Amino acid sequence: MSDEARRNYLKAIELNPNFFKAHFELGNLLEKQGKSEEAIEHFGNAIRINPNYAKAYNSLGMVFLKQDKTQEALDYFRKALRIHPNFSKAHNNLGVALLKRGKPDEAIEHYQTALQLDPDLPEAQLNIGNAFMEQGKTEQGISHIRKAVKLKPDYVEAHNNLGGYLLGQGKIDQALTHFNAVLKINPDMAEAHNNIGIIMVHKGNINEAVFHFQEAVRINPGFELAQDNLRRALAIQQNQMDTELEKIRAALESNPGDPQLNYELGNLYLGKGELNAAIGQFQKAISIRPNFPEALNNLAMAHTFGRQYDQALEVFLKLIALQPDNPASYYNVAVLYALRNNVTASLL
Repeated sequence: MSDEARRNYLKAIELNPNFFKAHFELGNLLEKQGKSEEAIEHFGNAIRINPNYAKAYNSLGMVFLKQDKTQEALDYFRKALRIHPNFSKAHNNLGVALLKRGKPDEAIEHYQTALQLDPDLPEAQLNIGNAFMEQGKTEQGISHIRKAVKLKPDYVEAHNNLGGYLLGQGKIDQALTHFNAVLKINPDMAEAHNNIGIIMVHKGNINEAVFHFQEAVRINPGFELAQDNLRRALAIQQNQMDTELEKIRAALESNPGDPQLNYELGNLYLGKGELNAAIGQFQKAISIRPNFPEALNNLAMAHTFGRQYDQALEVFLKLIALQPDNPASYYNVAVLYALRNNVTASLL
């Protein structure tokens, strides 16, 4: 679709080289495609043809702002506002540039002007909220960011920032709601995964915390804070597993014939990657209670993880005989046949 749009803009320019709006829209398209230098060229063409085209100055300012060329960005936003003093987006963008220059008071003035001109501009609501938070004006800041979320429910940055500020206030459940909203919109936002991981640690859900920290590191391998959090969570998880192991072992000393305890101990060994110990416990649970579907399933899984495909297949077939209406078992048997033939597949 974007390639088709580009071709048509170029055709319009070919037919009318002075079609400044076509240059401008093509510049916007190129910028979205990450082709900044080409975008700058077309924005420049739009301005050369129409020196009073405020939108092109504003867009040029945005390109330079993304390139951390703050002074150039400031110059272009100011030129846009000289032509069009009531250009709300240019006021907002000038505020962003001023904040980057360490001028928060001037930035807030322009955010306020932007909101006077357009109270429904979500970017200005978020930016003034962030600026107030940096000044320690917490309630004002959160109020504006809430407005940004209300105006634009899929505003990822606003949800993430609001979640972070609420987390800092100890409002964990409210923060979690916003981080979950982030991941619903963008599942690959590492910061949101890291923040949910922190909340899960607070809630004592260590396994879920580990998952989210792992996701954060997978998405952004250089995310050092998530790496540190993952190491801590894994240490907690290991300690919890060791504690639980000791509890179940003590219980088994009093009641060695309890199949449920043997099954639970097998699960803990499986979680630790100690496959032989896990297999032994599952087998013991089944020897006590032969019709124990959960133990049969996990025994088969442990054999599979150990690449003992024939043993796994034998156990899954026993599980099918016990539960002939369970589709997952048939699926796993099919996968095992595929694995024995070196065909890539994954178990349920």
